Amino acid sequence: MKANNFAENYRAIIVASVAGEKSLKVLIDAALAAKSAPANTLPEGTIIQIALTPDATLLWADSITKDFASLAANTRKIFPFIDPLSNLIVKNAANVLVELYFVD
Repeated sequence: MKANNFAENYRAIIVASVAGEKSLKVLIDAALAAKSAPANTLPEGTIIQIALTPDATLLWADSITKDFASLAANTRKIFPFIDPLSNLIVKNAANVLVELYFVD
């Protein structure tokens, strides 16, 4: 059995959302593509929680209903059990700190 550590179970990534709708997965993939190894990949495992903290007002919704809710600037919103990331969409231009929590 291997011991879990912070680097294997957590990532903090700043993504740039746009005025149009984008899935969180698309935004994270773009942010990771701009990085060098090993920062360009996510840990293996299942995402158990996501936290978003935008620097400007952000709209978020699930990909099916698209009933958008507002998230004020510099306010942290936690989403438990979000996997895959393509089920959460955001819109409005903002830099967003995305915190991802994984479990093996």
